[in-house]
Amino acid sequence: MENFAADNSNDWKFPREPLQNATMQKPILCIGATPALQRTMEFERVKRGEVNRARKVTLSPAGKAVNVAIVLRALGSDPMLTGFLGGETGAMMRNLLTARGVTEQCVEIPAPTRICTTLMEDGRNTVTELVEEAATPDDSEWRALSARCRDLLPQAASAIIAGALPPHSPVDIYAMLARAAREAGTPLLIDSQKQPLLAALTHAPLLAKLNVHELGLTFCRPMRSRRDIIETAQELQRRGAQWVLVTNGARTAFLVGEKSACIFTPPKIQTVNAVGSGDATTAGIAAALLAGDQMPEAVKLGLACGAANAMTLTPADVNAETARSLRAEVAMRPA
Repeated sequence: MENFAADNSNDWKFPREPLQNATMQKPILCIGATPALQRTMEFERVKRGEVNRARKVTLSPAGKAVNVAIVLRALGSDPMLTGFLGGETGAMMRNLLTARGVTEQCVEIPAPTRICTTLMEDGRNTVTELVEEAATPDDSEWRALSARCRDLLPQAASAIIAGALPPHSPVDIYAMLARAAREAGTPLLIDSQKQPLLAALTHAPLLAKLNVHELGLTFCRPMRSRRDIIETAQELQRRGAQWVLVTNGARTAFLVGEKSACIFTPPKIQTVNAVGSGDATTAGIAAALLAGDQMPEAVKLGLACGAANAMTLTPADVNAETARSLRAEVAMRPA
């Protein structure tokens, strides 16, 4: 396939040089309907059917869009978070976000923000996730979030939609938000899957991002080979995404544009907890694009941020210097 330098297919483009100060002061809008209060519990061993006493418990703000916003702040960008928060857990989330320096304009709802739990065991390279489903907003709450996004999108340098929708949500929600972003002239990155993602592609997001498993679920077909992955990603691109990134944890990632495709190898690290690494990847890409990088180079920083996240105990606890040093270890080659 052609070299990336020849790929001029992007409808929305960030300039090659860093943006001017006025633009750099604009926030990156992070949109997510399913934030969570994250409890990371550390054990010597977890024994099923028995009483297990945690050695340590760490509380942190989480959920895909929340993780993206926190990593953006760590990288020196200015995130603005919106979504739904409610109840005492929502109030705790607000306090934790403030402590992390993340500005939020979330919609208040009666339902309490969910709690998700990560179980860590000493000496074992396994992580057990206990995930509480988010409450499904009603029509008035969705309308309130849509109005909030329409107000915020024209003020944003770019926007990120991250995460699956709550159960039984309208599948066209992301499509409506993508349309609003396009009408505002705001470049959009979307990290989702299945019908909500496919519906949003009509409005030509700058990047559609998902992992190999999600790609298979979206098209109801197995991803048995690199060819399967690349050809299916190209189908997403033909449906409207300007770029498609398919990740696979610590393994190979694939970037597809209109005229080119490329394979990335993430850096080798000692993994502690990979939860949130996909979100850190999204944040790194958005930060690099805003700084003037083209998409392939931005993906390098994204994968470096994902690796840096996996080296830490709690999601989104990314060290910016570590991420930038790992960027040089990300290998890229044509597909």
